[in-house]
Parts: sequence; C-alpha cells; structure tokens
Amino acid sequence: MNALVQSVNVGAVRTVRYGSQIITTGIFKEPVSGPVAVRGVNLGGDDQAAREAHGGDVRAVYAYAREDYLWWERELERPMPPGEFGENLTAGGIDVNQALIGERWRVGTALLQITVPRVRSGFASRRLSKHR
Repeated sequence: MNALVQSVNVGAVRTVRYGSQIITTGIFKEPVSGPVAVRGVNLGGDDQAAREAHGGDVRAVYAYAREDYLWWERELERPMPPGEFGENLTAGGIDVNQALIGERWRVGTALLQITVPRVRSGFASRRLSKHR
C-alpha cells in the first residue's frame, strides 16, 4: 500500500466566539500548494494557540486520514474539506490510527517521527457535533 499526502494544511491562530465564550484556537486549517517547511514546533504558515496540547516539540505536525474523512462525510451527510479536523497532513492509503510511537514517515524531504497520539480538544469535538 502506498500512502499519499493529499493535502498540506496550515492556519493562523484566531479568536472566535463559541457560544457565550471567546476562545483562541488554531484549529482552522486550509490547504496550501507547493512546499511547506517544517520549522521546529510547526509548519511554515501554521500556528497553534495552546502548545501544551497542540503543536510544540512533540506535536509539530498532525496527520489525519482521508479514509476517516469518508466515514465522517457519510455520518454527517456532507462533504468535508481537508483541514476540517485541524490536521496539517491529510493522507490517503495509510491507517494513521495504527501508527506506532517511534514510527518514521518520509514526507517530501522531511523525516517525521510519531511521538504521541492526537488528543481531541473539547472545542474540536463540539465543532464537529454542531453539524449532526
């Protein structure tokens, strides 16, 4: 099986109203074209609002599988663009849920190493559920 990066997604930190709260988040990611540099704690053009939970030394790049998007599209009965889950890499042909700590992935000229599993924030969970 050959894995493919289908999309590289980045986004700036935004302050948004969520219900009665004002929150700062970096979850809003959009696809970009061309090469993107991996720069220590994130990708060029990307940022995270809470590096203790997202980004930083051990969470600099987040991957999500296109196959998982297909499941969500059926579940929510709507198309979902790459980056909807706040991921930097939308990949196809690889089960990212089975990635092992220490595993290394060559993506372009970058060598990425799996360090920790994704922990979905409450905001991301609620953002998804609003579409049900």
